[in-house]
Amino acid sequence: MTYTLVSGSTVTGERWCPPCKWLSPIVEDLASEQAGKLLVAKVNADANPGLVRRYSTLSLPSLLVFVGGVEQGRIVGARPKGKLLTELAQFLPAL
Repeated sequence: MTYTLVSGSTVTGERWCPPCKWLSPIVEDLASEQAGKLLVAKVNADANPGLVRRYSTLSLPSLLVFVGGVEQGRIVGARPKGKLLTELAQFLPAL
């Protein structure tokens, strides 16, 4: 089974999306710590408006959880790492 976490934020978001900037290193830590179990993909919402529309992403940052290529959950907004792990556990029991 493939677990994928897509982080929708913006590269230029520091200016208009402080939560994106705050969450980015947490998502990068998860990618390193869960390598081999969890594929983490970061999407620049500014450069990919088609994906933003396709997945009806209305707020940033948004974390979309895909299991086997199917969206299983979504977490919107920045959180501390511990809370994020707790919320992801319902989708990714191996974490």
